[in-house]
Amino acid sequence: TPSNSSAASDVYKRQLNDRSKQRMQQHGCQPKLYDDPAEMISTEDADIALIWTPRTEDHVPLGLQAVERGMAVMIEKPLSEDPAEAMAFVAAADKAGVTNMVMQNIRWQNAAMEVKEALDEGRIGQLYWLEVALRGQHRSFIYEGIHLVDLARYWYEQDAEWVLALIHISEPTRPLYSSYAVF
Repeated sequence: TPSNSSAASDVYKRQLNDRSKQRMQQHGCQPKLYDDPAEMISTEDADIALIWTPRTEDHVPLGLQAVERGMAVMIEKPLSEDPAEAMAFVAAADKAGVTNMVMQNIRWQNAAMEVKEALDEGRIGQLYWLEVALRGQHRSFIYEGIHLVDLARYWYEQDAEWVLALIHISEPTRPLYSSYAVF
């Protein structure tokens, strides 16, 4: 049976405050606050673990800990920068029979949903091509560009047939310029 208790953990202690407690209490929860997510997962009797940590390398270990306790797991992207580690997590969750997912939150923002609605209603025609440009370091695509791929999948309702990625370095001291065309 679902409980009305909840717990929150933040590796930055200053983020855990009275406001966090008040928000949980507004939803009828009896909050417990932790500064160590591993301690929270091992202590709490929860149905689901929502994992948003600033360190990607913590995602799979915390997710596995939750899976071992029988919790469903939702992890902020990227699941891992190591494909083998990501596949091992998915296999462990499947073996344990728990639901798991990597969260893509931009598709639920108003602007993205309005585009989807306009496409579904035929108000803006059919999409054939999506091209985006990102500026930043080489990790820009992993941390930001993946949202664009997810939006394309959401809007098109299918996976990409092809993806082209170009990287241009104009000067050694300047950030990379990356361009991605999807579908």
